[in-house]
Amino acid sequence: MAQLDNSTKLTTLSNGLRVCSENSYGQIATVGMLVNAGSRHQNIHSAGVAHLVDRMAFKSTKHRSMQTMLDELILMGGNITASASRESINVRLPAPLFGLLKT
Repeated sequence: MAQLDNSTKLTTLSNGLRVCSENSYGQIATVGMLVNAGSRHQNIHSAGVAHLVDRMAFKSTKHRSMQTMLDELILMGGNITASASRESINVRLPAPLFGLLKT
């Protein structure tokens, strides 16, 4: 486990996934995902895929429709954002800590 600063820890899981975590001691918790798959990683055959993935990130799952997921987030006081840049695709879900602990 690497130490990035006083509060941020970087852990590499056995499957290679890197997880950054920190204690903020606040009332809001944020779950985020950053994928190194932005437009700079695309070629002529995959142009636009990063933007498509960011638009489709939370459209639905096997067990939940998009509307059900949005309703659940709103009920817990949460929000969701997704964006694509040249370097990466970013997804963030900030919510009150008490809302996340209920799920």
